[in-house]
Amino acid sequence: MSDKKEHIQADLSQPKTLLDYLRLYFTGFAMGSADIVPGVSGGTMAFILGVYETLINAIKSVDTNVIKMALRFDIKGIIDHIPFRFLIALGLGILSAVLLLASLLHDLLENQPTFIFAFFAGLILASILAIGYKVKWDVRAMVGLVIAALFAFFLVGIEGQLAPVEAVVQAVHDEADVTEPRARLIAELQAENYPNAEATVDELITLVQTDDDYSALEDELAETIYEPSSPLVLFFSGMIAICAMILPGISGSFILLILGQYAVVLGAVKTLDLISIGAVGLGAVIGIIAFSRILSWLLKHHENLTIAALVGFMLGSLRLIWTEAVKGVEVINDTGALNTSQWVTVVVVLVGGFLLVSFLDHLQSRMNPVFAWAWKPGKPIDTITEKADALD
Repeated sequence: MSDKKEHIQADLSQPKTLLDYLRLYFTGFAMGSADIVPGVSGGTMAFILGVYETLINAIKSVDTNVIKMALRFDIKGIIDHIPFRFLIALGLGILSAVLLLASLLHDLLENQPTFIFAFFAGLILASILAIGYKVKWDVRAMVGLVIAALFAFFLVGIEGQLAPVEAVVQAVHDEADVTEPRARLIAELQAENYPNAEATVDELITLVQTDDDYSALEDELAETIYEPSSPLVLFFSGMIAICAMILPGISGSFILLILGQYAVVLGAVKTLDLISIGAVGLGAVIGIIAFSRILSWLLKHHENLTIAALVGFMLGSLRLIWTEAVKGVEVINDTGALNTSQWVTVVVVLVGGFLLVSFLDHLQSRMNPVFAWAWKPGKPIDTITEKADALD
């Protein structure tokens, strides 16, 4: 019995100690940081750091009983029913990351995208190994892994159309042909009777090329051509995006991009279009409450298969992460020699992310295969039921 106990994750749904709160806060911080990076999911970080199932069940606790208690003004009943301490600690971490790191990560993504995505690729690779090690790999699990991996692989390969302003900025950053996005942006501005559209777009391109501050002009142009979608479209877009955000490996912002609503949502936030923001928010709330119940049921009744499929989602999502990581890396440098220095740096950053997650996972479970030599490895606990039984 004692052998099993050392591998049991602490129940953080009701944190009691300062260490519990700190762990939840920094887990939320990691989730918020991941959500800022396009193509990376906060659900991935929740999965890596061991709070995924607790989070799903916490969201699931918002049910019809809460509505009944609210109608009776039973505040104590609501507080007892919903794990607020867990959600608040996690939420504060997410909010802190968004407020503190949004600007920094935005700058890093513009100036050093290769290393950011290489680091996240390392994180995801390590989590695939760490979580996959705890799955019983029977035929059903393998089939679930393959189907989920293929689904994620093809999904992240779909190219959503960037907003006109973003498309111009991205093309300049990538040193790609800017002719088509430039013409598209000029046409959009002229349709809104914007004065000197061509000269203004060329000014934006010059500012981006010279690394001058172009944010004010970018915001002005984005607001000029912003057109809201219908509230119904935004409602369903928010519902689908939030469901994707819960799944490890799939970014909600990426789904909005595929649906053609990313620029609309971004524009709604910048222009404080409360109707559009409300439609997306309502869809997200209903979507996350409904989808959390489906995931909770799957984890309860088909845990091994579900976790194998979630690992598959992360595996398939590596297509996008790795593509972004190597996008700016040249095989041959200007002298005609192999560009080994950049590739070595990418590999070092990737290995750093890989080892970080492997080490944190081993500290938590003492069974990560990468660090098994440092401690006596234990046997994986196969199901939630076994974990509960081990506590008795």
